[in-house]
Amino acid sequence: MLGGGIRTPKVVETLEEKLGGKNLSVHLNGDEAMCFGSAFIASNSSSSFKVSPIFLTSQSKYDIKLKITPQKPEEAISVEDQKSEGIEDADIINYE
Repeated sequence: MLGGGIRTPKVVETLEEKLGGKNLSVHLNGDEAMCFGSAFIASNSSSSFKVSPIFLTSQSKYDIKLKITPQKPEEAISVEDQKSEGIEDADIINYE
């Protein structure tokens, strides 16, 4: 996981709890990693940068599946309610 949210104590506590008590390794600065990756991609895409090409791929060796469920299922917003609030189809969360 990358980003500042992983450094939030409650997020760390919840993840460690869900992972069976395993300690999370937080030695990677996710914000810094994102910035470096963006800079490398920008340098490859631009003709004004004078750097050697850096070859990057964004393919994972393995499929990654993520199941999102609300902590309190009775409070989940239904697809119909999301549509009635004007949320676009691409952004609708379906918890099934």
